[in-house]
Amino acid sequence: MTIKVNTAKLSIGTAAAAHLTDTYKVIDGLNEMGAISGERKTSQVANINTGELITYETSYDPGSMECKFIYLAGDVGQAALEAAHASGGEFNFLYTLSNNTKIYWRGFISRCALAGGGEEDTEMLDVTITRVKGIPVKVPAA
Repeated sequence: MTIKVNTAKLSIGTAAAAHLTDTYKVIDGLNEMGAISGERKTSQVANINTGELITYETSYDPGSMECKFIYLAGDVGQAALEAAHASGGEFNFLYTLSNNTKIYWRGFISRCALAGGGEEDTEMLDVTITRVKGIPVKVPAA
């Protein structure tokens, strides 16, 4: 089954609650969303005796997600994003796919800026959500 992005929703929760039981606000105006992914870092060492290159896993970088929203001044989700950015704290996030699969993770807003543009451009809110430790939790649709 093909899952369409055009009906997916990105939501922000609170700073304190566990992510599965948190209360979320949908962030309206989602126009573009980056990948929800992390990266395993590696280190390589050459074994001179055998000529082999040995690769070791060293750490995990949870990564960050770039998002663009059409700026909607009265949207409660965008207001929560801006407040989260101002607080500097960690918050719960939820991405709901069009088939109702839910992906939960924790992060902080490292960038929240109104983008500039020309006279015919739509005002956009550029946001970077930097993930904190852990792998996102995926809950399949019921």
